[in-house]
Amino acid sequence: MSTKIPPFEDSEWMNFSAKELYEEMVKWRGAFHEAVEHGRNLFASYKNIASSAAALIGDLHDDSPCWYDHHGYCQGHGWMEADIECPHARAKTLLKKTADIQKGTPHEQGNAREDG
Repeated sequence: MSTKIPPFEDSEWMNFSAKELYEEMVKWRGAFHEAVEHGRNLFASYKNIASSAAALIGDLHDDSPCWYDHHGYCQGHGWMEADIECPHARAKTLLKKTADIQKGTPHEQGNAREDG
């Protein structure tokens, strides 16, 4: 159901009877409830996708510690990019944040490199 809302300044509103205004409000109320339900369904879908992605990352993640050489490369996982943190360290941080969110524990933003 799609209800077109005319601009507030539209003089057409002045020509509506009380009954017509009420009927329009009922339509908007229905459209609002449909939008809320659609939002809930989207949230549930994204939550399922995020949960599946976190499980997959957990399966692929190597839990052994990172150790960085003097260039900033992770020798523990063979990651040769100094500007981007080792994917296993990022996975560890992501999995911790995901677990905290599922437990309702607040977490800090950011992604500090953890050596070991």
